[in-house]
Amino acid sequence: VAIQLHLISKVHGVKQAEDFYISLPISSKDFRTCGALLVCYADAKLLDKAEAVMQSMRGLNYMKTTLSYNVMLKLYSHFKKLDKLDSLMQEMEDIDIKFNKFTYNTLLNAYADVLDIDQLEKLLTKMEADPLVTMDWNAYVVATKGYLRSGNKVKALESLKKSEQLVKVSSRKNAYEIYMTMYARMGNKEDVQRIWKMYKSHCRFYNLGYLCMMSSLAKMDDLDGAQKVYDEWEVKNTTFDIKLPNFLISAYCKKGLMEKAESLC
Repeated sequence: VAIQLHLISKVHGVKQAEDFYISLPISSKDFRTCGALLVCYADAKLLDKAEAVMQSMRGLNYMKTTLSYNVMLKLYSHFKKLDKLDSLMQEMEDIDIKFNKFTYNTLLNAYADVLDIDQLEKLLTKMEADPLVTMDWNAYVVATKGYLRSGNKVKALESLKKSEQLVKVSSRKNAYEIYMTMYARMGNKEDVQRIWKMYKSHCRFYNLGYLCMMSSLAKMDDLDGAQKVYDEWEVKNTTFDIKLPNFLISAYCKKGLMEKAESLC
């Protein structure tokens, strides 16, 4: 019934899901169907209704899973209600609801988004000490973005280096593309080139990889380097993608290098 409720919301909208829930017999209104209704409201960003369901679930002792709390944490994060995040975290700790990877990632992104670096660092420390959580590379990428936006390049660099130590083989392609972009934002050309070499050695990649490297070099005003990567792509590519020449043409135009732009056209 909970699955059916969720699917009705996906296909027909929240109102019909709500009507379906109201029509259910009392015996079917357990923590699973209430939780499904909570998810429906959260997906639709209906904060007031989600909070009302959450309060009802508290009264029935249905708020006893990490999932229900994660749903509300994500919703509060969307509305940037950090005070609600803090109180909900405290409630989880008070009744011994365990944090999981999704809980931590939601909170990390929320703190990084509003540049609350103190809370972000406290959370990272808590994650690192939690025996139930395995730190992954993306957590430190989120922290790096927060540090960069707050202007702390030293901590951003430290965080990104930690991230590199945690990359698994299955995540290399995605991680390396992000690393190139992040190091370019810091202006660390040597690290960009280092990651590019690793990327080419360990990953199967196509147009997106070349575009990512060209974009990273362009961020550091190295259009000659971006042109070399483009030339390499032109020799090796098997599938043409207009985004690559368009990117370089646009980069040349922004710098007033019209002859190079026209030649590429």
